[in-house]
Amino acid sequence: MNETMASHALGSGRSQARRPGRLVSLQARLRHRSLDRDLASGIAPWRSRAHAARALQLTSARRREAYAVGLERALAETERLGGRSSSRFSGVVTPDAAAVILCAPTIWEIVATLRAPAPVSAEGMARLRALLCDGAGPLYWGADATQLRQVLEHISRWLPVAT
Repeated sequence: MNETMASHALGSGRSQARRPGRLVSLQARLRHRSLDRDLASGIAPWRSRAHAARALQLTSARRREAYAVGLERALAETERLGGRSSSRFSGVVTPDAAAVILCAPTIWEIVATLRAPAPVSAEGMARLRALLCDGAGPLYWGADATQLRQVLEHISRWLPVAT
């Protein structure tokens, strides 16, 4: 990641942004749950070195691609099921098919943003991670598509970095 992208991930316009050291990066990985919660709630990435390290991890090209693939898998699973939720008993949590179908345009918009070269925000990425990883969340157990749509629209609004 170049310094300009690092400064975008950290939310500053300064080009003097430095990558955190290995120890800080390791600590950020170990504390990812609490740091992600902080970043998703809007706490600035420059609040601490651990927050900055986690922001850089979340906004990396590798993480962006992984989340884009995760969203595409949710869409593919919904297509495979023909818009019906899976009725089989399994340890695998499947997306709420009806909600995903209704929100597909916003999901594709987020996938396009993730794959675009423009920088993304740590807040948006932390919110997206929470959506993808929470098996009891609106992507998987949406009582109605409205809740999933609201979460996706919020992610879509906060994912791009304002320049």
